Amino acid sequence: MEYELQVIIVAGPEDPRRAIAGFAMAASACCAGTKVGVYLVMDAARFVSASNCSKILAQGFPSVREFIEAIHESGGAVEYCPACLNEECAQEVKQHVVETEMCRLARPSGMSSFGMRMAQIPTVVF
Repeated sequence: MEYELQVIIVAGPEDPRRAIAGFAMAASACCAGTKVGVYLVMDAARFVSASNCSKILAQGFPSVREFIEAIHESGGAVEYCPACLNEECAQEVKQHVVETEMCRLARPSGMSSFGMRMAQIPTVVF
């Protein structure tokens, strides 16, 4: 997919205000017609786990799952760094990906693909 904007989210469940800003920006840009690639890296990779994907990060905002669905339905893509997950969380993610449609929308990806595009397209990091 050729992206027009990359949103890299580093902040995880412990920094919900920063993470919500990234999800909200990505979803808003997608819904407005921009082709957006979202990369969940470091602590943000945990958002694809069963215990975190249904979280509402801030009052008045959708859950992480709803953001991911909105991004996907608007033509964007959400990817996560599998190496950023610790072993326990990785097992939960592996099981959860099989069991839920939401996590099939977020796919594993290496950091290099997003890194190489940083020189070519606008990239914001949260």
